[in-house]
Amino acid sequence: MEWRAGRGIVLKGCLPAKRSAVLLDAQHGKIVAVVHSGIEVTRLCSGMLLAYGVQSREHVTFLHNVDLIAWPHPWACGQLHFLHHVLELCFHFSPIASPAHRLFSSLIGIYCTYDEVVYPLVRWVTLLRIFVCLGMYPRVETKQESRLQRLVETPIDMLLGVSIDLEEEKLIKRWLRACVVQYPDLMLLKTRAWLTTVLE
Repeated sequence: MEWRAGRGIVLKGCLPAKRSAVLLDAQHGKIVAVVHSGIEVTRLCSGMLLAYGVQSREHVTFLHNVDLIAWPHPWACGQLHFLHHVLELCFHFSPIASPAHRLFSSLIGIYCTYDEVVYPLVRWVTLLRIFVCLGMYPRVETKQESRLQRLVETPIDMLLGVSIDLEEEKLIKRWLRACVVQYPDLMLLKTRAWLTTVLE
């Protein structure tokens, strides 16, 4: 099979013995891939945004000419628990080899620059979008649903130009708390303490 150009986010770093890593690929969703050439597998770290050639052969995915595009922006790295929680959610709850274009797009925001005052909002909206993409969300009232839908569907750069009031921030937090209640497996995550603390 021919190589195709691909982009992906490292969800779990190097497994040196197998020269492999777990990535969220822009086209194919979560994949376990063998690093064939390019950046050394031992240098791969969770959160890296990579470019590569990708090929599937006999049920094994190979990455060729792997190159680093970007690290998460300092606003995301500065909140390590947030960054780890985002990556952990995708690692544990996104299905293997299932297209995840919206999920990948939701994570791209952590590599972008925003006005410092909106960083907390970007974090809440990013978590909101990830839960929606993973299908891990509770039913809400119609009025609340329309407000949440707007937050999910509006590009973040456009959303930040719109007034987000305290009520909407509270709505997002209530909704995320409901996610935790409805999906108890979330409490198995290493970052569960951070999530429960910030939602108080």
